[in-house]
Amino acid sequence: MKRLSEQGYWESIYRSSLARDAQGGNWRTRLRDAMRNYPNFLIWEKIFPKYLTGKTGQSVLEIGCAPGNYLVAFSSYFKMEPYGLEYAPSGVQATRERFEKAGLDPAHIMEADFFDDAFLNAHAEQFDVVYSRGFIEHFDDPAAVVARHARFLKPGGLLIILIPNLQGVNKFLAASLNPKSYAIHNTSIMRTDAFKNLFESNAFTPLEIGYVGGFSFGLFNAEVPTKSKLLRILNLLQKPFDWLWRICSPLIRVETPWTSPYLLAIVKKN
Repeated sequence: MKRLSEQGYWESIYRSSLARDAQGGNWRTRLRDAMRNYPNFLIWEKIFPKYLTGKTGQSVLEIGCAPGNYLVAFSSYFKMEPYGLEYAPSGVQATRERFEKAGLDPAHIMEADFFDDAFLNAHAEQFDVVYSRGFIEHFDDPAAVVARHARFLKPGGLLIILIPNLQGVNKFLAASLNPKSYAIHNTSIMRTDAFKNLFESNAFTPLEIGYVGGFSFGLFNAEVPTKSKLLRILNLLQKPFDWLWRICSPLIRVETPWTSPYLLAIVKKN
């Protein structure tokens, strides 16, 4: 198994998150803003409720959980018991601090390597839901990574995996705005057929697999300040379109392979 990113890369990302927290940013505001764009609205308000409503008190494990926004959302939206796995120490610190501010148990954030067999054996078939977002595409053998996700699941549990779609116009923008970040993504699985193939074993029953949302500047990040400023402006300009898509979504579909920001799989472990 080859990692396409190094631990130092994620350390730098999470240290930046801690620095923003130290400047007085409010996690509730950031969480609300993160959920406001159309793709996240679609995921959390329309798709997830179909499968997670009624799971109050059940456990959810996020693989690569820093800085904890989505685990807080699972707790807030669906009253689930959140757990997180993170291997970058600064990411663990950021997520535990987020949990404390949200009134959640910081001990539920576990510092370990996803590929540590001792950790897997200690937590095999322990969780009702296993979730990862932007994780499996950072490895050269994503099918093996998906299979390892499933080993943490109870029989009959739900596996939810979300990855970015860096094809079409998204590929051009991602490579232009942050070529270093683009280079650590396995883009070969960012097509519907290749993505579905990751879940075709007899271990899973597919429930929902496909593209999510219309074009979103929220998908991208930038490596230099000038590009970051431009991206912030573009995100502001996009907000009216996000609201328009919310209103029109019952009538039209905006998902396409060339513009949708994400691919989402929700499958049941047999």
